[in-house]
Amino acid sequence: ILRYSNATDACNPYKNGCLSALSEQFHQKLTLTSAVGLIFVLLQVLSLHGSCILICHSQPSRPPVGVYEPI
Repeated sequence: ILRYSNATDACNPYKNGCLSALSEQFHQKLTLTSAVGLIFVLLQVLSLHGSCILICHSQPSRPPVGVYEPI
């Protein structure tokens, strides 16, 4: 039996694991880039952060991971 838990958490990139891969990429680039490159990396991470949320909300028919929990 599956219980439908908080759907907003599934759209939260901090909780659905969407940002974990992005933050790893960010920290790798952070050690390699200069201060000028850092601005570009920050913009890239922010756009990807938005993409995580947009993908979740644009596909409501496919429930994200972590929405259904076994009772």
